[in-house]
Amino acid sequence: MYSDLHRFLSDTIEYRARLSEIRDGVLEVERRRKGMWKVVRTVALDWLEEEAAGGNTTAGQGPNAGSNGAVQGVYEEY
Repeated sequence: MYSDLHRFLSDTIEYRARLSEIRDGVLEVERRRKGMWKVVRTVALDWLEEEAAGGNTTAGQGPNAGSNGAVQGVYEEY
């Protein structure tokens, strides 16, 4: 009987540890996802501001042209 309880307790402790690892992994994924969306928003806003200002210095180069510094600075926070 004691060996059954011991095994059950051991399994329970292992299960809780595994759940904790999974939770930490999910939180890390969410943190990275939020960081990437922040980068996307920053680059898009920079591009829209350039377009609104009529600055065609990056014409034809896509929405992230000239924004590498902003992307790098925002992503380094995460």
